[in-house]
Amino acid sequence: MVSFVYNIAKGEFADGSEDWDSGGLFITLVSSYTADPDDTAISFFSGEELTGSNHQSLLAGSTTAKAIGSPTVTVNNADDQAELDAANVTWTAIDAGQACAAVIFRKSGTIALSPLIAYIDDGFGIVTNGGDFTISFANSGVIKLASNA
Repeated sequence: MVSFVYNIAKGEFADGSEDWDSGGLFITLVSSYTADPDDTAISFFSGEELTGSNHQSLLAGSTTAKAIGSPTVTVNNADDQAELDAANVTWTAIDAGQACAAVIFRKSGTIALSPLIAYIDDGFGIVTNGGDFTISFANSGVIKLASNA
């Protein structure tokens, strides 16, 4: 489901400074963000978040990003990978335009500097029209860490 993991997060996973299952992970919806694996923080998509009822810009002080619950790490020896998973996320009664993708980040004291972890483009392309909007993560996890060697 993850389109990619940001390079900054890859480095943090490798050096141990990013700990997926320690909490503090959030997800937000974007409407027009042209994602780049080199982006490092929320400030890279300023003005490109989905905005409307029940979803507002993080940089404008919104708290409508959703906490990612139940983050877990599972080692899958059969497929030679680690699977980072979490509970599905739902925004209730969201009326905010068209969602094109979602961004997972670790919330920090200065929201604009919060580090990016993953960009999810599951072909949302849907207009949020006042109903609930749910992102259902794959059974095999939100992120898979595997070797391509």
